Amino acid sequence: MPAVTATLGSQPHVPRPGETAASMLAALVTILTAGVAGSLAARAVPPPSLGI
Repeated sequence: MPAVTATLGSQPHVPRPGETAASMLAALVTILTAGVAGSLAARAVPPPSLGI
Protein backbone atom coordinates (compact mmCIF):
# COMPACT_ATOMS: atom_id res chain seq x y z
CA MET A 1 0.00 0.00 0.00
CA PRO A 2 2.70 2.59 0.79
CA ALA A 3 4.38 1.93 -2.57
CA VAL A 4 1.10 2.56 -4.37
CA THR A 5 0.58 5.76 -2.42
CA ALA A 6 4.05 6.99 -3.23
CA THR A 7 3.55 6.19 -6.90
CA LEU A 8 0.20 7.95 -7.04
CA GLY A 9 1.66 10.91 -5.22
CA SER A 10 4.38 11.32 -7.84
CA GLN A 11 1.96 11.51 -10.77
CA PRO A 12 0.54 14.96 -11.44
CA HIS A 13 -3.20 15.54 -10.92
CA VAL A 14 -3.93 11.96 -9.85
CA PRO A 15 -4.70 12.36 -6.15
CA ARG A 16 -6.60 15.30 -4.82
CA PRO A 17 -5.10 17.24 -1.93
CA GLY A 18 -5.09 15.05 1.16
CA GLU A 19 -5.73 11.75 -0.61
CA THR A 20 -2.10 10.64 -0.40
CA ALA A 21 -2.01 11.28 3.35
CA ALA A 22 -5.35 9.53 3.78
CA SER A 23 -4.05 6.46 1.93
CA MET A 24 -0.95 6.33 4.12
CA LEU A 25 -3.08 6.71 7.25
CA ALA A 26 -5.39 3.93 6.09
CA ALA A 27 -2.39 1.65 5.52
CA LEU A 28 -1.02 2.38 8.98
CA VAL A 29 -4.40 1.79 10.63
CA THR A 30 -4.75 -1.51 8.76
CA ILE A 31 -1.32 -2.70 9.88
CA LEU A 32 -1.94 -1.60 13.47
CA THR A 33 -5.35 -3.28 13.57
CA ALA A 34 -3.95 -6.54 12.20
CA GLY A 35 -1.16 -6.49 14.77
CA VAL A 36 -3.49 -5.86 17.69
CA ALA A 37 -5.97 -8.48 16.50
CA GLY A 38 -3.22 -11.07 16.08
CA SER A 39 -1.85 -10.33 19.53
CA LEU A 40 -5.27 -10.66 21.13
CA ALA A 41 -5.99 -13.87 19.24
CA ALA A 42 -2.70 -15.39 20.37
CA ARG A 43 -3.50 -14.61 23.99
CA ALA A 44 -7.00 -16.08 23.75
CA VAL A 45 -5.84 -19.57 22.74
CA PRO A 46 -5.32 -21.77 25.78
CA PRO A 47 -2.05 -23.69 25.96
CA PRO A 48 -2.30 -27.31 24.81
CA SER A 49 -2.77 -29.88 27.54
CA LEU A 50 0.00 -32.40 27.98
CA GLY A 51 -2.41 -35.22 28.78
CA ILE A 52 -0.57 -36.21 31.92
